[in-house]
Amino acid sequence: MTDQNIRVGLIGGGYWGRNLARNFQALGALQAFCDAEPAQVQMIQETYPEVACHADWQGLIAAGGLDAVAIATPPHTHFAIAQAALQAGLDVFVEKPICHSLAEAKALNALAEAQGRVLMTGHLLQYHAVLAAMRSRVAEGGLGTVRHVEARRLNIGKIYTERNVMWNFAPHDCSLVLAMFGDRLPAVVSAQGHCLLAEDVCDMATITMRYSDGATVQIQVSWISPVKEARLLVYGSAGSAVFDDVKPWEEKLQWFDDYTGVIDGRQARGRLADPRFIAVEQGEPLRDECQHFLDCCRSRSQALTSGREAARVIAVLEAAQRSMDGGGGEQRVEAP
Repeated sequence: MTDQNIRVGLIGGGYWGRNLARNFQALGALQAFCDAEPAQVQMIQETYPEVACHADWQGLIAAGGLDAVAIATPPHTHFAIAQAALQAGLDVFVEKPICHSLAEAKALNALAEAQGRVLMTGHLLQYHAVLAAMRSRVAEGGLGTVRHVEARRLNIGKIYTERNVMWNFAPHDCSLVLAMFGDRLPAVVSAQGHCLLAEDVCDMATITMRYSDGATVQIQVSWISPVKEARLLVYGSAGSAVFDDVKPWEEKLQWFDDYTGVIDGRQARGRLADPRFIAVEQGEPLRDECQHFLDCCRSRSQALTSGREAARVIAVLEAAQRSMDGGGGEQRVEAP
């Protein structure tokens, strides 16, 4: 099977759906499209006249002639659409978060495995070439034992009302953090949120994770920050590394050899050595993510950001939400 005969139907043509349409079309895979908004359907018809358009996702799936679907609809609709697509024998790519509960994530994984289908979620940053290089170097022991990870994703942009900032921004960072720990789940999670624009939807959140071996994590997210920040910092027993997505490509990954922040058991106050900038060939994360999905459909292999990987992220977010709802106390993470 070649990429050209992996026929993908795209469900959803909002801001991100249009990005997916452009990339799947460039890869020769976009065959069908649907959206509830007639204006979105018209735009796709005018831009890609060879693509079959439908008014709703049920019609797209029922029409047949597809090998896979990509879902870029509001998150509360993900489960029903993905379930129907899997039942129809299609491979499924679904944007993050894969769904809104661990029970739903488990159900989708069980169905995908029973049907022998590929289930992949859009944890886009796993396909960023610089983060892939960072992940590989950490896995190979380049920082020794990972002791602490910090992630900060601050921006000002679209405000959502159906779920809080934690469910919108933090899936990316939870996915990356778990990868830095070899996909191990933390023992406990706690979270605090702050509602500035509305009383019932938090706009800023901090998630703290603690592993049974003492390693820790802190994730900070905000969608009302006047300053954009997208960083991942990894502290190991033999050095530290920083990914900064706001920096130019050649400066995105900084490596601090032998710097742990501690000397002889005490905080180091000496001058920090200049970092090494790790050279990484520039890529296009979304194009690489779409290509990976097509490759998995062709080879019948599990995706890097499979449904199982997505379920681990949902397990962490569910524990964080329970903590937030209960006043910030630690919550154990349910195994997915």
